[in-house]
Amino acid sequence: LGGSSPQVAGLPGKTKQTKAKAAKKATAVDPVMSARHAATQRGAQSKKKQKGKTKKVGLALTGLAPLAQPGKRIKKKKQKAADASFADHTSAPRQAKKSKKNSDQAHDRVEEATGRPGKKSRKRQALAYAAATALGAPAGKKARGPAKSPPTPTPPKVTLPLPDAIRLELGRWSVMDQVVATYDEHLATVLGGGDSQRNEQKRKRHLEAWLWARLFHPLLPLGSPSASAISQGDSSLAQKLQNAGLSSKEAQGRIGRLAAVLAGGVREDKTAAVKVSVKEDGDHMVLACSGRSVEINRTHWEKLRQLYAGVDFHSAAFLLLARYRILQVHAKGGGNQGAMSRAVWRAIELWAEQPVIEAFASPLNTLASKGRYHSAFADVDCAFGSGGSFFDAAFDEGVVEVNPPFDEDLVLRVATACETSLARASAAKRILVFVIIIPETDWAGHAALLESRFKRAYRSAPSGQHFYTVGNQHTNSQQCYPASRNTTIIVLASQLVTGAARLAERVKEVFRERPPPIAAAAARP
Repeated sequence: LGGSSPQVAGLPGKTKQTKAKAAKKATAVDPVMSARHAATQRGAQSKKKQKGKTKKVGLALTGLAPLAQPGKRIKKKKQKAADASFADHTSAPRQAKKSKKNSDQAHDRVEEATGRPGKKSRKRQALAYAAATALGAPAGKKARGPAKSPPTPTPPKVTLPLPDAIRLELGRWSVMDQVVATYDEHLATVLGGGDSQRNEQKRKRHLEAWLWARLFHPLLPLGSPSASAISQGDSSLAQKLQNAGLSSKEAQGRIGRLAAVLAGGVREDKTAAVKVSVKEDGDHMVLACSGRSVEINRTHWEKLRQLYAGVDFHSAAFLLLARYRILQVHAKGGGNQGAMSRAVWRAIELWAEQPVIEAFASPLNTLASKGRYHSAFADVDCAFGSGGSFFDAAFDEGVVEVNPPFDEDLVLRVATACETSLARASAAKRILVFVIIIPETDWAGHAALLESRFKRAYRSAPSGQHFYTVGNQHTNSQQCYPASRNTTIIVLASQLVTGAARLAERVKEVFRERPPPIAAAAARP
């Protein structure tokens, strides 16, 4: 059946009646010939009707059209007629019914007989592929419709026992200390400035930005950075070193030393005893283990207690605090993690009139309820109610507040993820809203968010006239700082929503309020 069809019209020495009988016999065993013969017969009858009419205007037409030979192309009109007739028939001996269902079955049978997809199937495949691509589904897979309610992601749990996880974290902390020491020795001294604590903090912000461009890879489980992000981070730091007087070659060499230390690998002492001690120190709690100590104010300590679901709270809390101490880079770090004030969060909640999802938070600074926030480290945060990474979640409807770390490549990933989720929600006619809060920059991600077809409102809060809460608020007594650049507030929605402009304006207004000390506010799980 996969080869040539039997030749009927070209049989030598046969009469028309014999040819017809031969064709009928061939079609009885060949479903492909059955449909083709029926289509050709219809075309022949139509041709006969047209013959008498065309004689009146002097057109000479041939008689009965022969069956199409295998491999020959027939005219477009005949092909369309054949396709239309073919779609209405199934293989013999079953009687065809003129319906879409039987038409599809006929095509399926032909595909099985010939081993090649038919025209209609190719069209269906193309439409399915186009729909899947438009909705952001992977190529080759059928696009899945959104869930009936916002899904609650199941984050991965800690795969190591707590003692082993703590040993690994202590090894990571040692590597970060080496990174900071290398930076201080080979780069910080070149960048200039006095040795005051303020200048040291400013110099180390260059290191924080460089590490975020690399997603702290491979030290922390934040994913793999793109090659362009690594190149851009290196180029930015190299330019600062060149502006300070180094040659291009020397700047690249020093950055190379820093990268080698970061990728040097974690050395953990698997025999070390792991015992976490906790003591009170004024308004702070101090947790110590194997020569390392972390602090947390009482307000956040009680907050962690309310969020935690598991055993051995002290060990889990130490592991969590150690992880975010490493992410902070140094004792006064955290400049890339400006958080929103509670007043801004409440303004969004009042507008939404429903619980809001927090896209980028941590157990230490989340303002959302338990199970309704996403964070960077599901392996240690899930025990405290985190829903895992924002990039691993599926958003179908609801309101999501998005205030990512201030990193160029990360903001671009946010723009892509939001656009994909909004397109899916729009196709399903569901209402999904993202309230984006990011610094005003010339980054590609910032431009993509402003140019989104789902943008419903936009406002800009001027620098120096609004405040962020510090990223290390669980230890920092300062609690807030004025924004050093403009902040962009964007409301994206899958459908037209009421009051989007009013929400953006309200967020801009409450951003001007200086947040009260965190300790003065009640802890909220």
